[in-house]
Order: sequence, then C-alpha cells, then structure tokens
Amino acid sequence: MRKIALKEVEINGEKLPYYCDLFVLSKIQEKMSVAQFERDILGAKPRTDEEGNIIRDEDGRIQLIFDHYVIETMIFGLTLMINEGITVMKDQEECSLGEVNEAYIGRCCTMQPAELSDLLSEEFNRCFAVKKNQTTENQKTKTQ
Repeated sequence: MRKIALKEVEINGEKLPYYCDLFVLSKIQEKMSVAQFERDILGAKPRTDEEGNIIRDEDGRIQLIFDHYVIETMIFGLTLMINEGITVMKDQEECSLGEVNEAYIGRCCTMQPAELSDLLSEEFNRCFAVKKNQTTENQKTKTQ
C-alpha cells in the first residue's frame, strides 16, 4: 500500500488523523449528494427567486448565497474523515486509536464552525484534486 500523508486535528486534547477518499465519498452519498455535502459544509444554499425557482448564472451554474453551516453535516463529515484517517494509519503503522462516533465529535470538537468548514472543505477538495491529477497523468502515459 502506498504511504499516505495524513493531516491531524485536535479533538479533546488528542491529535487524530483525518483523510477523505472514495470510501468517505461513498458513505456521504449514502446520506446525501456530494454536492449537498459541499454546500452544507460551506454554509451555502441555492439562490431562489420569489417563486422558489433556483437562479442560475449565464453558464447554467447555480448561484449560491452563504447563509449558515449545517453543523450536523459538519460533524458527520469530520467523523467519517477521522475514522478513515485512523483506518489508513492502522494500515501503515502500529496504531492504537479506536473509531470515534458523531456524538463524541459533536461534544468534544471545539473548533469554530468557520474553521471546521475550512478544514473539511480543504480535505474534501484535495480528494477531488488528487483524482483529477491521477487521471490526467494516466491519460498522458497512455497516449504517449
């Protein structure tokens, strides 16, 4: 297995690894769309007109307004990413950490919502950036 560099987040005085990969994305999709997850952790919602219709820009993209973070989604996402980080760490080295649950994260995470949003969205976006880069590199190799 390849060596994965894990980031850490401090929860209740303990440094815990976190990681987002396809497994985490699949668990997110069991509960909601990946796009909805991203909107929730960013505190964004689609802009609507007086009749409730979603407003799109000239390129067809949904216009967003930043309203409030969906804390439940943030706790859910952080729990998934920490548990995946723990699993990856156990695959790579000796690790005595056990899985965490949403109640623990919700009660013990002291990060401000904006800070947690940044952490989650950065890791979420890294997951997609890696996939795009690997696909591009693989395509270049095949065509050369």
